[in-house]
Amino acid sequence: MGNIKAFVGHSFTSDDEQVVARFLKMFDQIKVAMPNFDWTNAKQAEPEELSSKVLKLVADCNTFIAICTKKELVSPPEAIKKSFLKANSSIIRDDRLNWKTSDWIIQEIGLAFGRKMSLIILLEDGCRRPGGLQGNVEFISFERQAPEKAFGQILEMLRAISPPIGSQTEGAIDTASGVAHEPEHKSDLNTEDDAPKSGWTVDDFERAFFWKLIRGETEAAEAISEAFHASELAVSDEARAEWDSRCELRRLQWTEKGDLRTLRELHGKYTENIKVKTMYALALGKYSKHKESAELFEEASSIGTILSDKVENKIEAAIQRSKGGQSQLALQHFNEVKGLVKNDPDLAYLLARGISRFAEAEKNDTLRIEAMEQMIWLRPDDDDTRFSLAFAHSEASNNDMALHHYLAIPHARRKEGTWNNIGVAYQHFSIPARSIDAFRHAASEGNTLAMSNLAYRYLNVGFLKEAKEQLDNALNTEEPHKNVSEALSSVMETPDKEKKEVDEILASASKKIAAFEKLGQAILEPDIITLNAEWICPDCELTVAIKDSKFEASGRYQEKMNALTGLLATVKHKEYEIAFTGEIAGRRVFGDVVRTPVGTNATSILAGALNRESKRFAILFDSTLQSGEVIEAIDSREPRFYQIHAKPRQPRLEVNVDTPR
Repeated sequence: MGNIKAFVGHSFTSDDEQVVARFLKMFDQIKVAMPNFDWTNAKQAEPEELSSKVLKLVADCNTFIAICTKKELVSPPEAIKKSFLKANSSIIRDDRLNWKTSDWIIQEIGLAFGRKMSLIILLEDGCRRPGGLQGNVEFISFERQAPEKAFGQILEMLRAISPPIGSQTEGAIDTASGVAHEPEHKSDLNTEDDAPKSGWTVDDFERAFFWKLIRGETEAAEAISEAFHASELAVSDEARAEWDSRCELRRLQWTEKGDLRTLRELHGKYTENIKVKTMYALALGKYSKHKESAELFEEASSIGTILSDKVENKIEAAIQRSKGGQSQLALQHFNEVKGLVKNDPDLAYLLARGISRFAEAEKNDTLRIEAMEQMIWLRPDDDDTRFSLAFAHSEASNNDMALHHYLAIPHARRKEGTWNNIGVAYQHFSIPARSIDAFRHAASEGNTLAMSNLAYRYLNVGFLKEAKEQLDNALNTEEPHKNVSEALSSVMETPDKEKKEVDEILASASKKIAAFEKLGQAILEPDIITLNAEWICPDCELTVAIKDSKFEASGRYQEKMNALTGLLATVKHKEYEIAFTGEIAGRRVFGDVVRTPVGTNATSILAGALNRESKRFAILFDSTLQSGEVIEAIDSREPRFYQIHAKPRQPRLEVNVDTPR
């Protein structure tokens, strides 16, 4: 099975509201802990028939989880006897009455069963099983007053049908065009939950504690904690405090029993312990105490002696400052880190990853892309980051860059989501045969989103394999139409034709790829604070200003309006204003350049709007800050590359005047 995408069917009546809510909360917890698990449900009851909304939700799922609560009493027909005392009345013995769940839930179960989905039936004690189900069906009983007792069995069942962690998360269905998978968000822990063993590390104990906690096995989790205290790892009060701070943070994150005061007290007692301090800082961040959290991370960075820890804690401080609305302080922290990571690729990777997280918090897609470009430049085999980068490029309409990065993931390591997104990227460039082949590859691995994309491609484009099968059948007839051979010739020519198109796309992207690598390196440099005020570009001279990490440049130039030559031709010129506005990150500027005809006024707003030209640009300044490479229309397939230079300062002219004797 691919990723677990579950549809949860349940009652919407008020008497079931609490028990259903407890199950749904548990599914949310599992969704974070198991990155290959996701779930959805209908938002309101529609008891008459399966609505189209529910059908659409179920269509993209491979697992059905039914919460079967007791809704009505029923009995077999033979148990109903006519009453001799009252006309038009019947008698049923109590022992022949059975509770059943709602017809609505049974109808949904039948739909899922017919679609060959994996079924997990959560059955309230005393409720009869839905009949007629055989095969891949699992029944788990639960008590209405204590549904948490079943959580462990549910988690075990999901883990049993779960693939190895790392499959891609499902995206939404779009009937008009191919839909790409979104990058997954990984849990920082795996699913190991065995009893403590000799030789376990602190991380091993924490993994086991976590899984006992999330499964609702509180006593077992505390037993893991006690086992740690009794182990040789708990060599001192401070080591035990570090452990207790880890556990308390997990309780705050995953249960209703965590206590922030415990972390505060531990920090008050061990103020110089970096681990205790950072656990407390993470907890404060969870409760949106971003300023206080940032201050603790700053302290941890300042007292740390291990460079990687100093860098990581300074980056965490920057992230908390950003979340607290203090973006300038965050940028200061990143500039401080930039001075620490020179010539250390591992630390540079941490910095680039931190900038990516900062950019995500700031909703700065451009900066995030540049940071991820640097991440994969430092670690080219980081497939997950490359997948996220490719997806981000496609979201930013850099579809050629997206295709490049999807294809850069080695063939054997492409997961189903990668194949789906390759299909989407090919489809963007109208390369249907390769698009369909990629969709097929993803679909063969159980990717339902790819199956959806493939279904719509059947309606709009031709598949080579199916087309050739039809043509072969036609050629076997006595008198095939003359167009059959022509069509077969086209089919045979398609692979070479599309290969040529792909080669041209990747060749045209090569210069952009090199530019983005440079941009990724440039954002790790200290931010530009000042530049010369006067610059020269191919069109005109520019006046440059910098304020609060914002870059502005403007100038005017003329363009010929008449290309005729000769004695009688009149050459006219039109004057334009050019204006660059952008944001500085390291030694690069990214923003918009606008060219507007001079003279646009209120009476010619429409004409001005039609002639106004706006494009995305990036400038990569050299180390001397005396020249820069401009990439104009950077989000297009054919960007314009040109150089700008600081205007040389004219030497002062000194005139010697002889003094009269």
